[in-house]
Amino acid sequence: MQDEQSRHRFANRTWGRRMMWPWRRRRRQSFRRAMLGWLVLGLSACLLSCQPPSEGESDLAAAVATDAGSDAAQELHEWVVIYMQGNRVGHVHTVERPVAGSDAGDREVHAEMVMKMKRFDQMVETKVDIKSREDADGKLQSFETTMRAGPLALTSTGVVEGDELQMELNAQGQTVKETLAWTGEEGGFFERERSLHRKPMKPGEERTLKMLAPLSTTLSEVHLKAVGLEETELLTGKRKLLRIDAVTTAEQAGQVTKVQETLYCDRDGFLVKSVLPTLQQVTYRTTREVALGDFDPAEFDFGQASIVKVTAPADLLERARVRYRVSFESGDPNEVFRSSGHQVVTAIDERTARIRVEPAILVDDDEDRPDEDDRAANALIQSDDARIVAMAAKIAPQETDATKLAVAIEKYVYENIDEKNFSQVFSTAADVAESLEGDCTEHAVLLAALARARELPARVAIGLIYAPQLGGFGYHMWSEVWTGEHWLPLDGTLGRGGITAGHIKITHANLKGAGPLAAMMPVVNVMGNLRLEVVE
Repeated sequence: MQDEQSRHRFANRTWGRRMMWPWRRRRRQSFRRAMLGWLVLGLSACLLSCQPPSEGESDLAAAVATDAGSDAAQELHEWVVIYMQGNRVGHVHTVERPVAGSDAGDREVHAEMVMKMKRFDQMVETKVDIKSREDADGKLQSFETTMRAGPLALTSTGVVEGDELQMELNAQGQTVKETLAWTGEEGGFFERERSLHRKPMKPGEERTLKMLAPLSTTLSEVHLKAVGLEETELLTGKRKLLRIDAVTTAEQAGQVTKVQETLYCDRDGFLVKSVLPTLQQVTYRTTREVALGDFDPAEFDFGQASIVKVTAPADLLERARVRYRVSFESGDPNEVFRSSGHQVVTAIDERTARIRVEPAILVDDDEDRPDEDDRAANALIQSDDARIVAMAAKIAPQETDATKLAVAIEKYVYENIDEKNFSQVFSTAADVAESLEGDCTEHAVLLAALARARELPARVAIGLIYAPQLGGFGYHMWSEVWTGEHWLPLDGTLGRGGITAGHIKITHANLKGAGPLAAMMPVVNVMGNLRLEVVE
């Protein structure tokens, strides 16, 4: 009985003080930060929507005319409403207009997304703004994107110069420049919808596109396959539409991720409905009045809905070794979870995998050695920031052993990030060094920045961690530091000198260029799709 009470006291103290989970009411906004980037990425499809608003119309001029005050020949307005798990959570407004003073027919497309919902009894609002300038043929010339959530403003800009797309990613005043090879065959943020409308697909047809991913400096490949006409449920009834299966493929840190989506288009190639199954996210083309109509965002708690429920021993975090059985309702978990350092993933079949996690090094890291991007400063991990450099210099200044130094950095982060500020969504390392506030994402980026400042390659890891008082696993971020022999996983929210057997890794990222969005993309395939069992 005494041992059981001790375990519960440990869980309450550790999770209540340091983790992302809301044991205490004042900490309930923490999950918002960790999940926001993932959610925006999952919503990228609706951000790219560029279609007329009237569900019953396929004629563009007629649809545009429904927006009072607009000139159908000059300015086109489209409206989309967003639902998750049957609950309305937001809308997207897209307007396309001629560029003033352009004699070549250049046009600007401006998309605004607003999303509101509850997360663990706390309300959160996210706004994403995308502006894209294109020539008369729809070829990208320049862009500007902004994501605002809490105090975070993550912006990216780009301009096509010759055979390059020159970009800047800015987070809280820290700017990183990137260059992407650009042949002109690639598309901008709206390329998928442009392609569908320029040349409507026919049943049995397939096509592949390359397009820019929002709020990142990366390209994604989109494969479209027209299946056939289907009677489709819409907001105002049923309508026969062409079903198109879409697969978006992206690569981050050497891991290829595929996100499946179902699109429904009318005969003119306008997107009327989209479904992202794993998030149970559905978007509908609609009218301005419907998109801006009142709704109660408190009806849906995304935080509670995202917990992966599991029956497990209360002291799971204390176990030296744990074996899990994971399965997906759709897709292959063997393509999402990876063998890495402290975990081994073994395929059972195309829907099921076995994962063994323990403190010992289980996987050789020879093929996963650090590169320059794991050492260098970037817009989110500003290891060259003066405050971070000074802070890092104070931590075990005489220590030369990489492992001991990394553990000392973890301890420092654990002890110095004290009070939490859950109004933040995803703070940069420089912000955390100044405020010494935050939760799992703030611990992870600060730890990585301090390690890089001491010339230790570092990155962040994204995955799941057991949360006993929530009865399951939640999404979490920690850090990995290269010791010269292997990647050492460290969790600044725990300060134990390593992770536990209750951590299950999905992916890792150096957070260069792509920011948190592309790094979180693999999680889109896990949410709402994962079934997990503790087998040993």
